[in-house]
Amino acid sequence: MLVVWLLAALALGGYEAFVRHRPQDGFVSLMYAFFPIAFALALYLYGALATVSFDDDGMRIRYGPFRRARVDFADIDRVKLETVEHLWQRSGRKSSRMIRSLYKQKSLCVQLKPDDRMAYDLARRLGARLVFDGDLVIPVTHVEDAMGAIKDGLVQQRAVAAVPRRGHRRGRRGRR
Repeated sequence: MLVVWLLAALALGGYEAFVRHRPQDGFVSLMYAFFPIAFALALYLYGALATVSFDDDGMRIRYGPFRRARVDFADIDRVKLETVEHLWQRSGRKSSRMIRSLYKQKSLCVQLKPDDRMAYDLARRLGARLVFDGDLVIPVTHVEDAMGAIKDGLVQQRAVAAVPRRGHRRGRRGRR
């Protein structure tokens, strides 16, 4: 669509400037060719800034240029894959044709530990649409890869937490 707009604006500008000999009208039409380029750059930049990255301690979510959050693996209770249809029905909002076409797509749903403060902070930082009933719905394209990364991080975090402390069987009382 943007390419058609760009080509139409360039063709109209060339027609106005060279065939009808109106350089001012041709310049105005060429100005309209700037808008699809600027719009495409804005969409590309927004997509480049909306990232989800995983490290050893948790995940960093960047949703647009100004919305950032960090979720530690210690704050995650469990992770599940749900369809967009199920998530949309839970929200209670009316679905549009575009949403209905996405119904069969899988989405990554991260269930946070029951801490109202964490869910509130994430909803404030990322927006209320991504956090619903203590679940963080992450907009990623490769859902299975993200699910594997989170599960690996959860396994490592829980293995470190489950390591027993070395010590005497009787504790601090000493030997008898």
